[in-house]
Amino acid sequence: MKNNGRFDRTFANRMNELVRLYRGPHEGSNLFTCLLGLLLVPGEEAWSRVPEEPLSILHRWGINRRSIRKIGTCPCGNEHPRTLRHLVEILRNAITERRFDLLHANGTLTGLEFKDASGFHAVFKTADLRRLVEKLSEHVGGSRARGDTGDTDFVASWQREPFHRRSCKWVRRIRRRNRLGVATRREAIRAGHRPCKTCRP
Repeated sequence: MKNNGRFDRTFANRMNELVRLYRGPHEGSNLFTCLLGLLLVPGEEAWSRVPEEPLSILHRWGINRRSIRKIGTCPCGNEHPRTLRHLVEILRNAITERRFDLLHANGTLTGLEFKDASGFHAVFKTADLRRLVEKLSEHVGGSRARGDTGDTDFVASWQREPFHRRSCKWVRRIRRRNRLGVATRREAIRAGHRPCKTCRP
């Protein structure tokens, strides 16, 4: 099945909402389900939005760098690239090949441990899983975090289709928690938004 950009965006945003809104006894299970969905459902084009940045910036994602115990090696013997995008690729493969274990205590999911034949080994505690799912959904959805418009040229809403120039009067009417920044006009349209009829971005 070939996914279109709009479906990927909608799906990723729904996973983000599930993670951000749910707090309760089944939080770990919810995080695991959302991570599975994010790693398996979106198409290849969506994953090209994950930055080719070094793993050393994991702390900017709110993830403990010590979560990655070993990066592993390629069949040729070289070490896997230490980039975020390649990490996601390894995690996707590990999920599809069932090379992970659920970590739990007293009947509660506390994290995930990934291992594969290449020597890759990672342990994500619940807090790291939460941040990982949030960040992945933001990149796969092609949008920044809710409420974070940063220095982007355009602003959209999680709840409505139009996107606007930052100076547009309609931006002030979007609740801050529903705002999202979009870097380019093309990205906004590809994510399923349509240009505002007032500011004509």
